[in-house]
Amino acid sequence: MSTRRTAIGEPTPIQGASSVGPAFDLRATVREMLGASPSSDPVDIARDVLARIDPADTREALRQALVSIVRNEISLARMRQTANDTQAPSAHPGRPVRTHADHSRDAWRRHLDDRMPGADGWKRLREFTAADLDAAALFREGLAAANAAEADRLRGLQKALADAAVDTVGELDDDTLAELLG
Repeated sequence: MSTRRTAIGEPTPIQGASSVGPAFDLRATVREMLGASPSSDPVDIARDVLARIDPADTREALRQALVSIVRNEISLARMRQTANDTQAPSAHPGRPVRTHADHSRDAWRRHLDDRMPGADGWKRLREFTAADLDAAALFREGLAAANAAEADRLRGLQKALADAAVDTVGELDDDTLAELLG
C-alpha cells in the first residue's frame, strides 16, 4: 500500500491508493538523480528528474511534489501573517481608530488557525493537545539543533580555508575534509 509521511510521526495510508504493484517514489527518483547529475543547479536536476519519470507516473509524481509545495506555502503564509501583524495600521479617514491591542488580539486569534504538524498529523493550532505541542516543540528543537550544527560545520570549513590559505573547500586536504565533513 502507498503511504505518505507527515513531518512528525509514522507513515499513514493514502486513501484510495492502490496496493497493487510497486508505488512510484518521487523522492527516490530525486535522490537517484542527485547522485547521477554533475550539476549543482536545482533547475537542471529537476529537468533530469522529469525526464526520468515514466508518463504513467506523472500524476503520482505531481501529487507527491505538491505536498512539499503546500507545506512550504503554509509556512510562508504564517511568516507573511506574522510580518503583517507587526506593521503599523494605515490611517483611513472615517474609520474607527484601531488600537495596538486590537491588532495584537487579531494577530493571536489568526495564529490559532495556523496549520502545523502535531503528534498524529497536521492540524490547526487551536486543535492541538499537550501531546501535539510536545511533538511540535521537539520537532522544532531538532530542526534548530540541526541548523546550529550545520552552521558550526560551515564555520569550521571557513576557518580551515583561512588556515590552509586556499580559496575553495575542494582544495582542502583529505585529512581536514574527513575531520570536518566525516
